[in-house]
Amino acid sequence: MARKVYIFDKETQKMVDVEEYRPRSRDSFHSVIEDTMEPAIHPCTGEMIDSKRKFRKITREHGCEEVGNERLDYYKGANMPDPKIERERRVEAINRAFEEAKWK
Repeated sequence: MARKVYIFDKETQKMVDVEEYRPRSRDSFHSVIEDTMEPAIHPCTGEMIDSKRKFRKITREHGCEEVGNERLDYYKGANMPDPKIERERRVEAINRAFEEAKWK
């Protein structure tokens, strides 16, 4: 099923299919973000939800927060390990393991 995208035309005061819309000026272009999403099971309740608003509301009600799109520098000062240092430690540990395995 193909989704249609609509915008609100300020001049005509109507929703218009984007494919049919030809803006008369820059000020008349506005976009609308849908509330619907692919159905997902909410981890707090196990309920199947297809509304972004409802999903976020339930998340807040259970004292949780959505994560996944924030930048890593957001957590600076929160005792988060530096990814570069962690990578270097892993590489060193792997190399050490290979060296030890060679001599056994």
